[in-house]
Amino acid sequence: MGCVGVVAAVIAADLAGATRHPWYSVLLLGLVVLVMAGWTTVPAATGVALVGWALHSGFVLGRAGGLVFDKPAAEAAAALCLAMVLGAVVSAAAAGRFYRHRSPGRQRGHDARQARGVNRVDSGQLPHPA
Repeated sequence: MGCVGVVAAVIAADLAGATRHPWYSVLLLGLVVLVMAGWTTVPAATGVALVGWALHSGFVLGRAGGLVFDKPAAEAAAALCLAMVLGAVVSAAAAGRFYRHRSPGRQRGHDARQARGVNRVDSGQLPHPA
C-alpha cells in the first residue's frame, strides 16, 4: 500500500512539474509517508520513506533513474524522516502510549473490594449480603 502510494505520488508530482520544482515531489511523498507512519508500524513506514526517497532521488532529481546523492537529495531524506517521525508520534499519542490514564491502583482496589463482597454505601462500607 505504501509503495503504491509513493509511486503514485512521484508520478503525480512529475506530471505537475516536479522536475522544475522538486518540492512538489517531497510534499506529496511526505504526505504519503506521514499517513503510512500513522497507519502502519515504524519499520514499514521506514521502508516506505526509503522507497519514496529512492524514487525522488532517481526520477525527480536524477532523470535517468540513478540515485543522486547531493544536497537536495539529503534535504528530501530529512523531510521524509521528519514526516515518518511525526506520523509515528501522532499515532502513538492517539493510541494513548504517551500519557498516563487513571491510576491503575484505584481500579485494582475497587475490584478487590468487589471480590471480597464489600460495597460502598453512602458514608461507610458494609458487607455485601450473600
